[in-house]
Amino acid sequence: MEIKVIETELILQSHSGMNRAPGLHLSDVLDSLEEEVFKIKRPARSWGEGDTICMDTGFLFEEALSYAMSDSMAERLDSEVELDGILGSPDGIRFETDPWTLEEFKATWKSSNNRVEDNWRWLTQIKSYLWMIGGGMDTCILRVLYLNGNYKGSGPQYRAYELTFTEPELRSNWKMIKKEARRRGWIE
Repeated sequence: MEIKVIETELILQSHSGMNRAPGLHLSDVLDSLEEEVFKIKRPARSWGEGDTICMDTGFLFEEALSYAMSDSMAERLDSEVELDGILGSPDGIRFETDPWTLEEFKATWKSSNNRVEDNWRWLTQIKSYLWMIGGGMDTCILRVLYLNGNYKGSGPQYRAYELTFTEPELRSNWKMIKKEARRRGWIE
């Protein structure tokens, strides 16, 4: 038998990250806030192979979960949402609930021992999507695939969380998002 490594790329056609509308995206504002508040420096959007595969893993998880659970889960959105000049890409909405329920999917290399309530970026993104969609929506089902589980030999672990926010929490969060976008001159 002969085996040789061939040069190729993982090219995905259908994930939402590749077909984003032009304009200011919530992720741009979150990146800016993380840099400003938490001093997290992100490289320019020239993704290396490892970065691209990590990002694509998340998109693959979103696609697979949506397909596998299509009868019992939220409908995927066909387009982005926009509020105050900022675009967002929620993963799905459960329309049979009143008010509707947001669904977000994450695949992460972080440990399952990390508390969801300590993940500033996920919570800020979710609160932003809830505010952007509006209609009194205050609840999100967050589905997380921890690729390395608890890093203690567990293997991958899946968790689902129901997160419910108050209207003042959502309003305050959106105020912060808009303030940062204005500070950067991205919106008026």
